[in-house]
Amino acid sequence: MSDDADPTRAELLRIEVRYEDSDATLVLEGEFDSTGVESFVACVVDALSTYPESIAIDAHGLRFADSSGLTALLRARAAAGTAGVAFRIRGRSLGLQRAIAHAGIAELLHD
Repeated sequence: MSDDADPTRAELLRIEVRYEDSDATLVLEGEFDSTGVESFVACVVDALSTYPESIAIDAHGLRFADSSGLTALLRARAAAGTAGVAFRIRGRSLGLQRAIAHAGIAELLHD
């Protein structure tokens, strides 16, 4: 059975994009693993196409992030930097904090 046929699998990560003035915020809820990377990347690309001054990732609702999710966050940070857009992660959930610490990348995803 594919992940698309299983609604509980397809919606492990929920993403809401909010725009306020010249800033974009991506609100993440659920579990950030390989099944959510494509949607997350699409949201980051869309947000960058509006030429915001900053992109914030609101991660207070993340219960879990694996290496795929962490890699996507690092790539989003790099893409924002290349575009000259400030990037930050705020509201870091305990699950995200643990994943970042376990991966040893805290210095790469600092605010």
